[in-house]
Amino acid sequence: MRGFSLSSFFPRDYNPSYCEYEAIPSPWDAVQTIDTWAKSRRPVRLTVTGTPINYAVTIRSFPIDPERAGSPGDIYYDLTLKEYVFAETQKIEVTSDAAKVQSAPTRPSNREIPSSYTVKAGDNLTKIGLRYGKKWPEIYAKNKSVIGPDPNRIYPGQKLVLA
Repeated sequence: MRGFSLSSFFPRDYNPSYCEYEAIPSPWDAVQTIDTWAKSRRPVRLTVTGTPINYAVTIRSFPIDPERAGSPGDIYYDLTLKEYVFAETQKIEVTSDAAKVQSAPTRPSNREIPSSYTVKAGDNLTKIGLRYGKKWPEIYAKNKSVIGPDPNRIYPGQKLVLA
């Protein structure tokens, strides 16, 4: 990205030897305008009349010197700008059909599920269910009489029905 720097001044009074624009704002109004642009942190347009210079830029620095001797009321400044590049985005039209989630077909399980399982130390119904492709509530429902009222209390040696 390109950088631009310029130094100039905002004159207190119109002078046709260096101003082509008669309705110049007051120097402090011009400073306030540029300060407002800089604080917005949004890009502004740098255009130089009569040239191909026309860039979106951000204001990087804007120091002023209102106390220069020999020119009371004029405000001298340095202006540093950086080219701004707008990000390209694509519009995506969302329709009600597009909102449907397509799920991939599940791979068939060729794993054999035993008809029963003997609980080992460290087991729980979730672990057993994951091992054999079952959900723990399904295992609990088939084994409620063996396990009892609390599905979290299974003990090594208990024989559970899986199929």
